[in-house]
Amino acid sequence: MKTKIFKLLLPMLVVVLGVTSAFTTADAQKESTLTTVGWEQHIGSETPCVEKVQNCQLAATAQFCRVGAIPTNPRLYDMNANKSCIVPLYKP
Repeated sequence: MKTKIFKLLLPMLVVVLGVTSAFTTADAQKESTLTTVGWEQHIGSETPCVEKVQNCQLAATAQFCRVGAIPTNPRLYDMNANKSCIVPLYKP
């Protein structure tokens, strides 16, 4: 009797675990690629972080997100929990 239950139950549990893992992985990837507004660093200024309306993403890509999308302009960052703009952003 126990072997019949295990023969039915074990494969079902493996399938449920696989499907659940697939959905959680997809949600985690979606969350990291969401676009966010960038912040420009102004070290030593009264306002150390200045908001720049430009869509950037947290997921690492080949290029950093920069002000005006010009390669020589300053990089853009996201704010962390301490209201510091130190988390690098990337081009979507």
